[in-house]
Amino acid sequence: MKVTLFTANPSEFAHEKSQLHEILSVLHDDQSSKPVYMLTNVAIGNHEIDCILLTEKGPFLIDCKAYQGKITGCENGNWYVQTFKGNCVDVGKNLFLQAKKQRFAFLQRWEVIAKKHLKKQIPKEQRAYIKAWLYFKPGSKYVDDRLDMNAARWFGIVTRDTLVEELRKCNIQYRISELSYEKILKEFGLSIVDAKEVTVNIVPDTDPEPVPEIEPEIIPDPEKKEEDELKPEVEPEVPDEKQVDEITPPEPAVTPEKTSISIPVVIQRGPIQITIPVRPKSRPPELVNAVNEASTYLEMDRLDQALNLANYALSLDKYDREAQDIKYEILYRLKRGEEAEAFIEEILLGE
Repeated sequence: MKVTLFTANPSEFAHEKSQLHEILSVLHDDQSSKPVYMLTNVAIGNHEIDCILLTEKGPFLIDCKAYQGKITGCENGNWYVQTFKGNCVDVGKNLFLQAKKQRFAFLQRWEVIAKKHLKKQIPKEQRAYIKAWLYFKPGSKYVDDRLDMNAARWFGIVTRDTLVEELRKCNIQYRISELSYEKILKEFGLSIVDAKEVTVNIVPDTDPEPVPEIEPEIIPDPEKKEEDELKPEVEPEVPDEKQVDEITPPEPAVTPEKTSISIPVVIQRGPIQITIPVRPKSRPPELVNAVNEASTYLEMDRLDQALNLANYALSLDKYDREAQDIKYEILYRLKRGEEAEAFIEEILLGE
């Protein structure tokens, strides 16, 4: 990717500087030629966002975390990280709520920017499509099933190995032109003259050549030499041909190629657990737009409009998983539990 770096405020933490440089390296290594503006340590109100990636799909918020291991935590209480050494580290705060507050502060500013500069590029109902991710050290993984990521699609956990993949997976219909990037920069008090040239160090995959060791000079001992001369010479044993055949390792067995199989996805929602088969197929744009708009209204707590859009999406494809999830969540928020259970039974019977 073509990355341009903008530093709004200097970082005070060593781990943050290291992770920001790592993000820069990951984006730089990607083969895509699409431009990305990387804004670091951006102050918005009483909050500071470690990194904002401004892309053609809109902005992505990233909060750097100096932890590595198995991550647990939900909407309430503290979060914990079990390190690879087996230690359990209390993060001391709720990272989900922290990301939610940062995202809300950014959305207020973004709403003004979109109205002012991006009316034709971003539809009004899609302005809230902003992702807020926690960036952990390599190898980290979220292992807690108490937080429903389908309900909070704006939230996510990424590492060096998954960042680019998650950026590509993001299904946003609108596109922001690079000319609009500079207008957005000015709204944050930055300009193109603040861009910095950064040297990205690429670590080669090949191992360096080993340095030859210098053997020390050996001075022969005269007494030991006499003892060696008295010892009878022993001819080395030559193994028999039969013995050689016995110790020859067998050829590795050829494993057959794995055929693709349909794997069900287990979804934990509400008081019950259901299993819905995956139906991989292309989704028409009309369906995608309806689902995205329903998700936006759901985040804005406008449940009636969200339910109408979800029903419309299901009229286009009653097996669409995202539309099913949205409708199920809306029914529970509206305290229509019996209708929600009947909806799930209808899905299962239809399968």
